[in-house]
Order: sequence, then C-alpha cells, then structure tokens
Amino acid sequence: MKIITINNLTNFLIIFVSALFVGYFFMQVYPFEQRAVDAGMVLAKLVNYPDQISPMREYFLKSWTSIHQLSKLLLNLNWSFLGVSKLIIFLTAIIYFLGITLTINSASRSTVVAILIALMTLIFQKNFGDTDYPSMIFSEHTYGMLSLAIVTFIFGLLFAGSLFFTGFFAAILISIHILVGIWINGIIIISLILNKYFFKYSINYKTLIKGFAIGIILTIISFAHHQILISDFI
Repeated sequence: MKIITINNLTNFLIIFVSALFVGYFFMQVYPFEQRAVDAGMVLAKLVNYPDQISPMREYFLKSWTSIHQLSKLLLNLNWSFLGVSKLIIFLTAIIYFLGITLTINSASRSTVVAILIALMTLIFQKNFGDTDYPSMIFSEHTYGMLSLAIVTFIFGLLFAGSLFFTGFFAAILISIHILVGIWINGIIIISLILNKYFFKYSINYKTLIKGFAIGIILTIISFAHHQILISDFI
C-alpha cells in the first residue's frame, strides 16, 4: 500500500499558517460559550452550589473529561470564561481543518484543493457524520464538537500514514469523550485484525502502539487527577 505523505516544507508551512488563520477566524465568528467551561468554573471553585445535592453539581464534578481539567487550569490562570471558550473553538477549528486537509490531500495530492475543500466544509458546516444525535461543527456542546473534530483528525492522520500520531490521539480521545474514544479505538482494532488476516497491507504496528502507549499514559494521568480533584469536594 502506497502511503501519501506531506513531505514538502512549503506545503507544510502553507497548511500550518492556514490552520492558524482558520482557527482565529472561526474563534471570532463562533464565540460560543462552552458548556465544558461551566464545569471548569465549578472545579476551580469560582462557582459554588449552596445545595450540596444539586444534580448539576454532581454532573460537573463526577464527569471525567480532560476538557474540564484544561478549563480549570486556564481559569486558575485568570483566563476569562469567554477566553477559554474561544480557545476551545480555536482548537476545534484547527483540528477539523487539519483532518479534512490531510484526508483530501491523500486523495487529490493537491494541497490547494485540500485547503479549499476544508475551508468550504467548515464555512458551510458540512460535517462527515453524526453520532446518535445531530452534532454541529461549531456549537456550545463542547464534548461532541471537539471529539468529532479529533475523530476527523485521526482519519486524516491515517490517510497521511502518520501512525504514531494516530495512536496518540486515539488514546487521548478517551480522556476527552470516553464513548467516542472507545468507538474510534474499536474501529482501529477491528481494521487491524481484518488487515492481518485478509488484506495484509504493510503496517508498522510498533509505531502505532508506541503512539498509543504515550497517549494512554497521559489519559491515565488525567483520570487519576480527576479522582484526586473530586475528593476535594466530598
């Protein structure tokens, strides 16, 4: 199997600069206040619930996702609620853009075509599929929005032949949205099994596993930190 890679420095710089521009543009166009930042405010103790049995308090504290932890960190560093929300939109736009660009580039072998299609996709918000409920590319629903962006990025990395980062982000996704993370990892595992017994393409399994191992270590650290963090509220 011939794997297409972006190995031209000029193309890399064009895509990198375009990604930053896209992130900044959509951060300004869609400054949605993110629901994950609400949880960050609770974890940072900027919001206190007088009713200790509040269902929202239980939801925010017991839901494990690294997005809550990132929000808490930035809020503790005196970022504003809107500033953290804009950063999440910024990262989502960049991740979506890179995923679409890598996917289209692998098929067309044209960086310009890939960038244009990625831009049109984001501008008109034509996503490549939903979960069991509709998910907008940009919205206040942080978890589905960011996790589906990462799924798109993972497929782009696969098409580009970047197995290390495929494994890494597949593992990291578990810490962001555990169900979507398990789903994409299940797809990868089933694909590897089918390839081993039926298709038999040449794949560097060690590189994929190495990236996954590093990502899963960070995911485990995130989970352990969550357990420690919520103990402060018990």
